[in-house]
Amino acid sequence: MEKQTPQVVERTRPIDIILLITLAYWAVIHIINGILNAFVEDWYSTPLRLVMATLWLGFGLSPFVFAAAIRNMPLKIIGIIFAFVVFAFVAYGQIEWIIYSLKEDLEF
Repeated sequence: MEKQTPQVVERTRPIDIILLITLAYWAVIHIINGILNAFVEDWYSTPLRLVMATLWLGFGLSPFVFAAAIRNMPLKIIGIIFAFVVFAFVAYGQIEWIIYSLKEDLEF
């Protein structure tokens, strides 16, 4: 008689898909940024800077996705705190950059 081993069926959790999308978003932003730096001279003085700043703000939210993937609740809370710190720094830098560049545009 042949012994059968139980088959383990891996179920894809929604957070797994969200993590994959987040990593893809992260990669696309870095690719776009690399292309802009390589081929568009002085791109940060064009309206593209607002598009990129918005994309980077979205990038700043990505640590929350990783924190949400943690199953252990005390570690998840610590992850959310770290995610907030990272987002605060990214958001502050991008908002400061947008305000500075808009002020620069308004000065003649």
